[in-house]
Amino acid sequence: MTTDFNGFFAYPAQPSDIGVTVESAIKILKVNHNGIIQSWTALDIPGHFIAGEVLSAIDNADYVVADI
Repeated sequence: MTTDFNGFFAYPAQPSDIGVTVESAIKILKVNHNGIIQSWTALDIPGHFIAGEVLSAIDNADYVVADI
């Protein structure tokens, strides 16, 4: 089991099939990963500018996977 790396996944809200696929992959990865693996949907965004929160998560991640 890996323990050192924290990952962030970014993808568009539409089409929703992309999000469903990425979130399913994140669940699978969390089984064998002790670090933090999250997507933009896991961020505490209410009342915040979403781009700022996403950029902060990217800055704090060891790796980023993005569908842009």
